[in-house]
Parts: sequence; structure tokens; C-alpha cells
Amino acid sequence: MQTKSNIIKTLLIIVISVLGVFGIRAHAAQTAEARLYCLSMRFNRGAGPFGIYSLDLSGINSGINGELFPVFGGPRSHHSFLSLNDETFEPIPGDLDLNVPTDDVNEDGFPDIFD
Repeated sequence: MQTKSNIIKTLLIIVISVLGVFGIRAHAAQTAEARLYCLSMRFNRGAGPFGIYSLDLSGINSGINGELFPVFGGPRSHHSFLSLNDETFEPIPGDLDLNVPTDDVNEDGFPDIFD
């Protein structure tokens, strides 16, 4: 026959175990909060007024992804490979280097020139 103190200890262990399990499940059910942002900007194709000329930017040597990416420690702040397209001739490849003002008054993580 169990003594009164053993019954209380057993009930206390059961109550703590049940509360612990529910506490862990409650924390696991919460939504995680995170803030993600990218330092490079993506631009759509720039087209001339009659659609004859267009300009594409890319952060990779082959293919077009529209990326203008930051350069750290270089003479310019941003770089991209470009392709100047003309409907009558072959595309003209090149490099684009920019010094972008770094002011960020609204503190959204991007220079205000892109807003």
C-alpha cells in the first residue's frame, strides 16, 4: 500500500510531465519570425520607344537574370554584365559599373535611389 507522500510525489511527477509536453508543443506551434533581404537588385528588360532596342542586365556571364549586384572593396559600388540588343544586329555585350548613393532614409535596407 502506497503512503500519502508517495501518491503526492507520483501525482506531482505526472502533472509536471504533462505540463512539460504541452509546453514543448505550444512552443513548436509558434510561427518563427525572420527578416530576409538581398543586397542585389533585379531589373526587367529596358526597351526603347519602338521596341527596336533593349537593354538586359545580368549578374552571371551567360544568360540574363536582370541582376545589378554590389561590389565590395572596388572602385565602384555596383556591377552588372549588360547586353545592348538591336533587332537588326547581334547583341553588344559589355560591363556596367555604377557608384550608387548609399542614403537609406526610410531604412528598408536598399539605397533610396532604388525606391
